[in-house]
Amino acid sequence: MKTETVSIYSFDELSDDGKERAIADYRHVGHGYFGIDDGIASLKKFCKHFNVSIKDYSLGTCSYSYVTHDAENRHFRGKRLAEFNRDNMPTGYYLDCDLWVTFYDVFKTGGDAKAAFEAAIDKWVRGIVADMEYQESDEYIGEHLSINDYEFLETGERW
Repeated sequence: MKTETVSIYSFDELSDDGKERAIADYRHVGHGYFGIDDGIASLKKFCKHFNVSIKDYSLGTCSYSYVTHDAENRHFRGKRLAEFNRDNMPTGYYLDCDLWVTFYDVFKTGGDAKAAFEAAIDKWVRGIVADMEYQESDEYIGEHLSINDYEFLETGERW
């Protein structure tokens, strides 16, 4: 009985055609956005600081992304810039920067805490969507397949 040997390749060892196939297959299966839980935790912590509740949100690369909340002027009365740390990173997730730095800078420039809050939320939405778009890119998927040591046939099919 004759047995056939199969050659197994890392992503980096594949031909360009094999890499294209591996990336297309990975994209076809569909993987969720890595970081959504951390991103939402960052947003919730920011909103909680102002006693603002998140009502709804939708985040994606193929549709309108938004966050709705119950922020009103009353949530920001008496707030002073000196009360805020521009470099605050309460969750340790990088999107904390989008929220806190934007809030601080807009509040410092315009003196309107509610407007600064809205600007920070908008910046956070743009930041998380940009990260989602990156995670859908060939570059990201190729890096992901490589560093996670996936194995492939010569054609780019997962082994």
